[in-house]
Amino acid sequence: MIIGVRKGSADATAQRAFFFAGGHLVGTDARSDSAGIRVAFSRPPVIALRYELFNPKDPQCCPSGGSATVRYRWGGERLVPLDRLPPSSYSADGSRR
Repeated sequence: MIIGVRKGSADATAQRAFFFAGGHLVGTDARSDSAGIRVAFSRPPVIALRYELFNPKDPQCCPSGGSATVRYRWGGERLVPLDRLPPSSYSADGSRR
């Protein structure tokens, strides 16, 4: 698993996680970028990511919504999220932006 930052992201907050199995890309954590992702734990076949959460008026530097942990499981054929991914909308409370 690699956490990448989109090229051209001035503040490095356009992040996405890329999952690999057997040297091949098997999926990403989300269809859109997140502002802050960290690995919470890894116990194969499960890896958990921690997302920083923002409230609508938070500046990009300073999330005030805490964090959410989302577990992903590799079942040999596909990557399955075991928890709900936080929203990505800037207007949502608890957004991963």
